[in-house]
Amino acid sequence: MNILFIGPYKQNDEWGHKSRSLLKALQNTKHNITSRPIFLSNNPNYNTSTISSELNTFETYDIAIQFVLQPYATYIGNVKRNIGIFNYETIPDSIATDLLVAETLMDEIWTESSSVKNGLEKLFKEKNIDTKVTQIPLTLNIDELPKKPSDVKKIPELENRFIFYCMCDLLDDQDAFKETCIAYLNTFTQHDMVALVAFANGYVEDQKIQDLLKDVRSSIGSTSSVHDQAIINITAPPPPMGTWSPQDRVNIHNQGDAMVSISHSVSAKSSVLEAAVYQKTPIVNSQNAIYDLLGEDNVWGIESYNDTCTYKNRSLNYRFTANELWNITNIKSLGMTMHNCYVNKLERDQKKLSNSKLRQQFEDVDYEKVLNEGNI
Repeated sequence: MNILFIGPYKQNDEWGHKSRSLLKALQNTKHNITSRPIFLSNNPNYNTSTISSELNTFETYDIAIQFVLQPYATYIGNVKRNIGIFNYETIPDSIATDLLVAETLMDEIWTESSSVKNGLEKLFKEKNIDTKVTQIPLTLNIDELPKKPSDVKKIPELENRFIFYCMCDLLDDQDAFKETCIAYLNTFTQHDMVALVAFANGYVEDQKIQDLLKDVRSSIGSTSSVHDQAIINITAPPPPMGTWSPQDRVNIHNQGDAMVSISHSVSAKSSVLEAAVYQKTPIVNSQNAIYDLLGEDNVWGIESYNDTCTYKNRSLNYRFTANELWNITNIKSLGMTMHNCYVNKLERDQKKLSNSKLRQQFEDVDYEKVLNEGNI
């Protein structure tokens, strides 16, 4: 088959990481792949080099795959199968038909989340939309990740501590860093040889960091020195070129012991998959797509629940509304899981052993089965 892939795979951000990973999985199939880049940012930091699939062109295509925001999706009439990958971060709950235009244009929707799949199928059934929904395997572009990361020294005062770490937007409600801090401070004191380290996705003023930590401590009524001395270290320099490079991200993973990522989004973050590959046994919400597809063998799953999504930083003006659900962490479960991760070396080592197989698993993944299930 001839397949046309359209996506932001040249961007050096999360959209680009996921798009490149998916393109590689398609290139691992036996089919002819043509790719065309788009840009989902006004001023993207991107790779200008040409890849081999951009040089391919065919008179006709059997499948067109679009990895885009919904308003950018279009129906391509001269292909047998239009597939849309819209990177849903919330669970569709009750959406008007006129807000599902992109979905109805597609023959098939691909999503990595079973929650999204179930939500879309429910909506389509209610509205007599015959678009098929397929849950796809997780992908990660292993080519960007060295097998042996360079040695990076931990922050000196934390050198002998077990380090929980986050890579997130510190002030963004979706990434739930405040909830992470609350769980940590309610679980550990200065007597525990642990630390929570946050690597900010972008520059944050020091005063805003101090205000955040003050807000966290006031939220739990903490005025005691016991809690005040539980170590939280926030590293918030501006990422070079506006975004972390692959080597930057690897160096960050190499400084920590267990990654904590409790974003309310149900989609899979590339940085968390990287942490698993480097055997950092990530802690994630149990309804996140990563836990969905990897499970307890590879990550720590914490209790979470779906609730109405209220969010001001909307990618689309009709997403992240009362018609969408996102996934909220049970803070007590997070604290208990962090403690278990810290003290239970046997279980941690078992997860690391499972994670040691992920590099080859991601290297080998292809979408032959996913494509064939469309019965072209």
